[in-house]
Amino acid sequence: MINKIAGKTVWLCVCFLLFSSCGYRFAGVKRDSGERKQICISLFKNRTMENRAGFIVTNQLINEFSKHGFFLVSEEDAADGALVLSGVVESMSIATISEASRHLPLERRASLGVSLRLTEKGGAVIWGGKKISGSQSYRVASGKLETEENRRQALAVISKRMGESIFYMLPQVP
Repeated sequence: MINKIAGKTVWLCVCFLLFSSCGYRFAGVKRDSGERKQICISLFKNRTMENRAGFIVTNQLINEFSKHGFFLVSEEDAADGALVLSGVVESMSIATISEASRHLPLERRASLGVSLRLTEKGGAVIWGGKKISGSQSYRVASGKLETEENRRQALAVISKRMGESIFYMLPQVP
């Protein structure tokens, strides 16, 4: 009787250990050292006709890195060895995805393309040349102002998703 209870207890402990922690974690910037890493996120250049696209993407990145415990600094205040994330908003397009009739769109899709580069303050490239894109659909309203607001909200959603993706795409740094 005691052997059966002991055997079941050992079996339960083994199962618990196997399934409770497999050791998997996302690759990306090292997040588990207790210290706060410095990073400078420079304002992304905007090569599109969309006003403030670089500003919107940069703000979402700042939010994402702040949320994960990074200490954000300006390039002037950055210590040697601090990371600098820069990028370019290279493309933005709007396409109609559904129509009520030939010239009456119901829904459009906004797409945004960004290229990235992570360097040390001194200029040594750690990671670069990566391009990321995202898209989000939005409703076309009867009024132009409401449609523009829906487009801006779609760009904010794209930028938020990009910020999350970029954070997890970055290589692990010491």
